Amino acid sequence: MSYPAPISGRGWRVVVGLVVVSGVSGCGAGREASGGSSVPALGGSSGSASAGASGEAGEASVDATSGASGVATGLTEDSLSDPGSEYTVVSIPEGLDAEQSEVLSAFVAYDRASWKAVRDMDGAGEVEATATGQKLADFTKEYRDQETEGQHVEGSSSVEVLSVDLLPDNITASVTNCNDLTRAKLVSASGEDQTPEDVPHRFPMSYTVVRDGSGWKVASSSHGEADQC
Repeated sequence: MSYPAPISGRGWRVVVGLVVVSGVSGCGAGREASGGSSVPALGGSSGSASAGASGEAGEASVDATSGASGVATGLTEDSLSDPGSEYTVVSIPEGLDAEQSEVLSAFVAYDRASWKAVRDMDGAGEVEATATGQKLADFTKEYRDQETEGQHVEGSSSVEVLSVDLLPDNITASVTNCNDLTRAKLVSASGEDQTPEDVPHRFPMSYTVVRDGSGWKVASSSHGEADQC
């Protein structure tokens, strides 16, 4: 569930990024917002228990602790989705090569991990294994704020991955997507719906993914205007 730029809702800062809007193709991008955090990967993601695809993810699953290292092959929407946490990858680009697939796996590992973290509220270890830099710092702060408020996220999150591009330096990549949070909500410990009005929307997002050791990790994100994708 990378999620959006800080859309704050008492401890829950949805960073639809869970992005780096510097080129969210097909989503009316071009409106860069603050380099984000994740909604709780409400955004994000961001997005899962096992940083890659979990049990349901089958052979495409990626071990979170490896930062999605290794070549990911045979990726499909179903293999990347996680029905158990109501996290769905609606579409992915066709014709990705091995390295692009690896980047995609790393992004989904983060997006799913961040989404599950704010749903379960039982720790952010999987996010720490799939994020780095500003993205990790932002998520950690937001998670702790939400934890302090006694809040958790319910509902579902879905993402349409629009593009996966490697930059010429070969150590940086960008992933753009459309993050659908229309069926997600922020709930208090007593069950009260505390969802901010600016959260249940679709957000064009862009993420920066960087090499980390033998794998990739999400480093930052940004998002465009609500419902522009």
